[in-house]
Amino acid sequence: MTRPIETALTPMQARVLRLADGTRSQSEIALMIGTTAGGVSSAVARMRGKGYVARFRRGNQDVPRLDAVINTLPDDARAWLLAQVPDGATLADVLRAIVVDAFEEDRG
Repeated sequence: MTRPIETALTPMQARVLRLADGTRSQSEIALMIGTTAGGVSSAVARMRGKGYVARFRRGNQDVPRLDAVINTLPDDARAWLLAQVPDGATLADVLRAIVVDAFEEDRG
């Protein structure tokens, strides 16, 4: 089973990730969590290196990856989703299956 994202990130990286939704600047995020814009920039760079932040940008903002966004789900919803990941599979595999199932059900 895959590890929840928060166990792979430092506490600061997790706080930055929750706020990096493409609507805030790194300076705004820094003010919100009590650090510097440089600290936020370093956290984003490290998360990008770990694959938690996409390497593309929307405007002048980094865009979180889908798995990082899932980290913002309510705890019980995130726990349920992560429990659906069988050994040898990835979260992306499970999300793909959920989307295909919903699509097929919608098509009838």
